[in-house]
Amino acid sequence: MLRLLILIAILAAIIFIGYLLVKGVVALGSLVWNGLCWLAGQWLWFLCVALLILLFWSLSKVNWRKDKTGSVGKYIIWILALIAAILCLLLCVRSCNDEESITEKAATVKVTNSESFAHQFDEAFDYVVTTRAYLDGVQNAGDKINRALVGLKYVDGQPVSPDDFSGKTYDEAKAIIARDWRTLVGTHLEGVELSRQQLVTVTLFAMRNGKYGFEQSDFLKALQEGRIADADEEMALHKASGEKRELRTEAQQYLWVLKNLWRGNLTMEELVDFPMFSYKTISLDEMYDGGYEGELLWNDELYHKLKNHSGKTPREALDLN
Repeated sequence: MLRLLILIAILAAIIFIGYLLVKGVVALGSLVWNGLCWLAGQWLWFLCVALLILLFWSLSKVNWRKDKTGSVGKYIIWILALIAAILCLLLCVRSCNDEESITEKAATVKVTNSESFAHQFDEAFDYVVTTRAYLDGVQNAGDKINRALVGLKYVDGQPVSPDDFSGKTYDEAKAIIARDWRTLVGTHLEGVELSRQQLVTVTLFAMRNGKYGFEQSDFLKALQEGRIADADEEMALHKASGEKRELRTEAQQYLWVLKNLWRGNLTMEELVDFPMFSYKTISLDEMYDGGYEGELLWNDELYHKLKNHSGKTPREALDLN
């Protein structure tokens, strides 16, 4: 019996050590992969540096006293210098465009009930649909997309039956729901300035909570008080009474995505091309430091897990161009 216990202990130790080794190899492989992805994204810089090195090397080989002005070597040097200059110019232009893109994303939308806000909200609602497709998936029934995708369960407070929208196109149904949620957001956030992505996130949060849960939420109160930057810390699901719901794993994962959207770690444009439900492959220990009430975690490894999972993307599932 003693020998058997010792043998079991040894086998358990071997299995545990093997588990640690496998986990270490996977973590190391992930770091290497992230590094290679980063290097691949910097290829233009590396090419420019390589050409400059080649240029200086060529210059060092030229005998400036004996070489004539029209020699082939000097022509090659001038061509390399011209290529390097063009690449540097392209890099500068791309950097300027990136700054303009960041500035555009940071542009705010003032929530009102005006026609201007209505137009901006309707444009943003396209991303509400695609992001909700990423979070909740897309179910196809024939050629029609499941209406629950965009929260088409209640309109003007009345339950919607399948027959109510027979013959209506997906875009028409989407416009009706956009109007419904626009009124809710515009009523409760009058005068609050949000980025377009924050507006999308608020709408998704409201749809997940439901109208009455959203109205009672601490998140909405934080926005109304002007605490925009850290409002995501108040994200929770509420009952109509204002009582917080006990969150299961899926809900905590769902809100983790919304929090990262709010902070800008993820963008609504990216999620159009992320495999649907990929966030469910990440454990809560990887998402939060010390549980849902703990600190929100984010790193490159999590980003690549979200992006590189298998499955259809919202763009593919919704047949978007």
